[in-house]
Amino acid sequence: MKVTEDMLTKKQKECVDFASHRDLIVQGVAGSGKRLVIINRAFHIYNKAKKAGRSVKIAVFTYANSLVDYTKEVLERGGKEAADEIKVDTLDREILSLYRTLIGHKVYGPYGSYKQDLKDVVTELESKYSNSRFFKEEKRDFLMNEINWMKQHLIKKFSDYESCVRKGRGAIRVTKEDRKVIFDVYEKFYEKLKRKHVKTIDMVAEELTKKVIPESDKYDFVLVDEAQDLTLSKMIIAKSLARISISI
Repeated sequence: MKVTEDMLTKKQKECVDFASHRDLIVQGVAGSGKRLVIINRAFHIYNKAKKAGRSVKIAVFTYANSLVDYTKEVLERGGKEAADEIKVDTLDREILSLYRTLIGHKVYGPYGSYKQDLKDVVTELESKYSNSRFFKEEKRDFLMNEINWMKQHLIKKFSDYESCVRKGRGAIRVTKEDRKVIFDVYEKFYEKLKRKHVKTIDMVAEELTKKVIPESDKYDFVLVDEAQDLTLSKMIIAKSLARISISI
């Protein structure tokens, strides 16, 4: 049974019916029905396997808790059996669960919890970079967002940051000299968190990208909603969770 088959356009139905053993990227503007495609595709894969007498492990990952609730509600309208067997959760929760299983639980919290740590690092480096505009109070949120973004994109060396394209990073211009300052802050900030035995979600995701995920923790099919809001490290993990294919 399809969830909203009568609401699907011809192009959406082509995406839903696309070969399940192949990865699929669904692109479209806001309101174009990408979520309907993901939900219907999950049902299509489940029902196809059931008809063939096979059991499949399917996961639908979303970006926010509100989307988890919505997706579960729509799945339940399409059939309780399938809804019960298709896992729906945020990718962040799946990542933290994997981390506890493979590495061990550490302190975790949102970046807003570490503003004092960033302030301490800035204070430590002020004499070295006395003229940096990024040490001003009004630039503190930008600085936090920038080093957050760097961790999410698995920046490890200054050469990585020096050459990377910061597309979509806002209107604030960052020169080569600025990047040296910001990279210094980046290294010292995360060194400080490690000394405190703190793990942010981005530090956890970075560690997991280096691990081989056991087959028992994988899914046959992974479907990801709102993938444009996910980071590089999280997308790498989502891909590694799929034994057969991923649809995003």
